Amino acid sequence: MAVIPESERLTIRQIAPLTGLSPQQIRSYVTIGVLEPTVGPHGRFEFSFRDVVVLRSVRDLLDNNVPPSTIHATMRSLSRSLGEDDTLTAYRLVADGGRVVVVRGDDRWDPVTGQEVLDLAIEDGASITPDIGHITRTVDVDEGAAEEWFLVGDEAEGEDLLRAVEAYERAIVLDPRHVDARINLGRLLHASGQFLAAIDHYAAAVEVDPLNAIAWFNMGIALEDEGAPSRAIDAYLRSIESDGSLADAHHNIAVLFERTGESDRALQHLHEYHKLTK
Repeated sequence: MAVIPESERLTIRQIAPLTGLSPQQIRSYVTIGVLEPTVGPHGRFEFSFRDVVVLRSVRDLLDNNVPPSTIHATMRSLSRSLGEDDTLTAYRLVADGGRVVVVRGDDRWDPVTGQEVLDLAIEDGASITPDIGHITRTVDVDEGAAEEWFLVGDEAEGEDLLRAVEAYERAIVLDPRHVDARINLGRLLHASGQFLAAIDHYAAAVEVDPLNAIAWFNMGIALEDEGAPSRAIDAYLRSIESDGSLADAHHNIAVLFERTGESDRALQHLHEYHKLTK
């Protein structure tokens, strides 16, 4: 999992305009244990890109008329139930009337009550985790402008990850078939724990370019982290079919085959991995 360098951590004053929340609102989520910022010089809180994603979700829930007390209770309950390697950004949150429903894969539940929620109950809910894998706006495709925004994002990655994400989003809005923007945005979303959103972008990339080995390989990694090993194997196999020289794909699939008890297939790919890395 990628980590934002210390130099790219943000203060409350920097993230307030990015999230639309006041410093007091941001501090409230630190107080209840939803956010765990580091403490920088002079005792100032410093936040990560992942924290910004969580706070944007809070802002969108407020915009969907969910009471602040309900959001606090939801976030607190969900954060307390996280596994060791889990993050809040791995979940999709949906505003359903005055409550919040958590969505992950085919599961839907109210984190405060723990009760399962039927699909029908949240059919008209508002998705609030940045799920930019499904862009529904109708825009005129301007491939030249899309490429310019892609280059802005590519250049910004070394200095400002938020600007990079926004630039890739703009590129995709202008040209939903921009494969490289999809792949790069998927990688950044994956690094922030948004595995499902990353998978969506990789899937969109291979729909345009079915032989894109990197998109298939990255999808395999995201599927592993999302807890879908069989789908990860399929993605790795597609990446190898497109480019048999991807040593890491052979290695990762060997590990998965070993876990599923397919030792012969694991050894085959491990052999290929050693051949490629000699």
